[in-house]
Amino acid sequence: MAATYTTVSIDATRNGPREFVLASLAFPDKREKGTTSPEKIRDIHMWINPFAPDHLLSVKGYLPQTIKVEPFFGAMVVPDRDLIATPTILFRPDFRGSVILRSGGWFQLYKKTDDGFTMIIEDQGQNARYVGPQRNQPRELWNDWQLEMAALGIQKQVTAMLMRLWRQPSPLQTEPFGPNEILCGLIINGTKEKYVSGVVTKVTRDEYIDLSMGGELNYDQETADSDDPGAALCALLDPGAG
Repeated sequence: MAATYTTVSIDATRNGPREFVLASLAFPDKREKGTTSPEKIRDIHMWINPFAPDHLLSVKGYLPQTIKVEPFFGAMVVPDRDLIATPTILFRPDFRGSVILRSGGWFQLYKKTDDGFTMIIEDQGQNARYVGPQRNQPRELWNDWQLEMAALGIQKQVTAMLMRLWRQPSPLQTEPFGPNEILCGLIINGTKEKYVSGVVTKVTRDEYIDLSMGGELNYDQETADSDDPGAALCALLDPGAG
């Protein structure tokens, strides 16, 4: 059967124009690029091989999704219904962690794979960190943080300092992460001899995920002496994920 002409329609994206790429899985070099509209449906007219209907649709702000593009009938995609928003994940250090980061410490991000935890990226700087797209923080989060610190008896001056660090997080340039992936964030001192805080989480479908990196971090000498103590520590923390 010869190539057929068809149309893929992407519904309006309510939060503004979004760049997209639509690529054939069978023929990766065959791809369409463009920008969605916040007001109307965006039609993509294209020739396809009827025996290779699977295409990968990547829309900025959403996780890539495989769709079937049928001959003649094409496909209709409503992003907010058919795609999963790429989550923004905030790693929020407590006072002790922020002091370590301000003194030259490191934030390390690990991801769980079939072979265990693997480091994705490490970074220096005192602010909180986030992965995923930049989003406005939900205002209710700020209220929750204030209540959290009041319950812990944290002084107002320290509270104000932490709020500034949390409300102005630094981005980490990584691949997007989706639901059910397991991530581990760690803070270690500048000489990389002592981990002071960590958190392990299973990524959910929430658009904004707030992770507190507080509390005492205890681990044994065997963990500290392993070939990759960060990965070993993440494995130690992993049973609490999800």
